[in-house]
Amino acid sequence: MFHPRDRADADAGAAGGARRHGRVRTEPRLNAERGTTTAPRPPVLVVGVGSELRRDDAAGRRVVERLRGKLPTDRVELRSVHQLTPELADEATGRDLLIVVDASVDATTVTVQNVRAEATPSAFSHRLDVPALVRLSAALGAPPAEVVTVAIPAHDLSIGTDLSPATAHDVAVAADHVIVLCRGSTSRPRGTVAGGGTDGPGQH
Repeated sequence: MFHPRDRADADAGAAGGARRHGRVRTEPRLNAERGTTTAPRPPVLVVGVGSELRRDDAAGRRVVERLRGKLPTDRVELRSVHQLTPELADEATGRDLLIVVDASVDATTVTVQNVRAEATPSAFSHRLDVPALVRLSAALGAPPAEVVTVAIPAHDLSIGTDLSPATAHDVAVAADHVIVLCRGSTSRPRGTVAGGGTDGPGQH
């Protein structure tokens, strides 16, 4: 779940710094153990984060479930995880766009924001916050060119598997925003990012 202070780490006007790293891995990757090559990574990675057992905390993962079958798998990779871990930094390297979707006790509406990797890490209920994940990805060689968070308001974090009605509605809204972001990215040639300003969909 996004901590209330995470939004201080998100700056819609600071995505330009991340965009300096517009390169992506377009070449096939070598599987060192098997000596074989694998297909290039899709340019967009969407990560839904949360606990499946704490009701609204699973909102990010529910978004990923809604997206399956709606986006081209050669352009968009979907991941559903309990928490952000250092291993995901390698998964994020060389991407054109990284989107992290998570529940937030601070958000009052679905909020889409660009993230600057230079931000100071904040308290975060998962093992890494998003800026720290990007910095680690940069240390591994190539951070994602653009990073966006989608925060979904969380109303009920009690034990259970059902979302609250309000959060269930916002999951559908968030999924629509992610689709727009992915289609905007995949319509551009690989290795490029959107030019001009950094204003995103914002709050809805």
